[in-house]
Amino acid sequence: MKKKSFAVLTIIILIILFLALGLQSAQNKKIKTANINIGYQSITAQTWGALVIKRLSLIEKYYDQGELNVGWSNFASGPPITSNMIGGKLDIGFMGDMPLLINGDFGQNNKYYDSQLIMFDGKGLDGINQDIIVKNNDNINKPDDLSGKKVSVPNSSSAHRHLMQELSLAKIDSSLVNISFQDIPTAVTLLEKGDIDAIVVWEPYSTYLTIEKGYKTILKTSKNRYLAGVVANDQFIKNNHDIYKAFELALIEAHQLLNSKSPEIIKIVSEESGFSEKVVAKTIQNITWDETITTDDLLALEEDVIFLKNINKISNSFNLNDFVETKK
Repeated sequence: MKKKSFAVLTIIILIILFLALGLQSAQNKKIKTANINIGYQSITAQTWGALVIKRLSLIEKYYDQGELNVGWSNFASGPPITSNMIGGKLDIGFMGDMPLLINGDFGQNNKYYDSQLIMFDGKGLDGINQDIIVKNNDNINKPDDLSGKKVSVPNSSSAHRHLMQELSLAKIDSSLVNISFQDIPTAVTLLEKGDIDAIVVWEPYSTYLTIEKGYKTILKTSKNRYLAGVVANDQFIKNNHDIYKAFELALIEAHQLLNSKSPEIIKIVSEESGFSEKVVAKTIQNITWDETITTDDLLALEEDVIFLKNINKISNSFNLNDFVETKK
């Protein structure tokens, strides 16, 4: 009798263990762990949508398929983001119009990498958010005064195009200007030391240098539509539709929050970017936060493509339409 009781007890224990293991297995299957890695630029105001998404964990908020690990990597400019995307270390990158087009050109000429412009982040309309900066006591007030001067600008950037267009509109031969290529933080240091006469920057550096450093902007006449956008590895989009959808909703909410210009959002951006709340509050006033890709945006990008082809930074075969046709 005892043997029968022991056998029954053993069977019951085995059944309980089997059910427990099955339940655990079901739970493990239900909880999926996914990953997304994003490159962004905290020192570029028109990509500040990334800062809001990161700080408020908005992608995780909209992802309902299990656990999601979001990796964030901060860079001083767009080219390193592109390098990391090509190397498979990043899935999505926030960058300005020129770097994102160069990214797209790599995608169209590399069988192991393809990229798509999926959305825009911040937009600077009618030439705003890019400036030529000089010290307040310098006798440089307009593009004509740059002849014979040393000017620093990030190579192949929207600021580079802005400088060349200003010189062209002023009928100044660019060969008369001593142009060197540095990233903005380096250029700011050179300007402070007096090693160069002017730098060409995008926001928030224009606001930062004028209201906190006492520098000045010179007259400008160009009306470039300065755009910043989001580029994604096309293969990542195809294989991770749920994550892509969560990212899309996250960016839309980030734009709604940025457009509110609330003190809470200004504080978040200030803490994430390292710029003062005063600088952030003034900077975001001149940025249109809009993820949609409009006809006017595409026309502006077409002009950027022409510039980049003329300076041999993208191939003549680059097709903008293929780049913006996302495969969701």
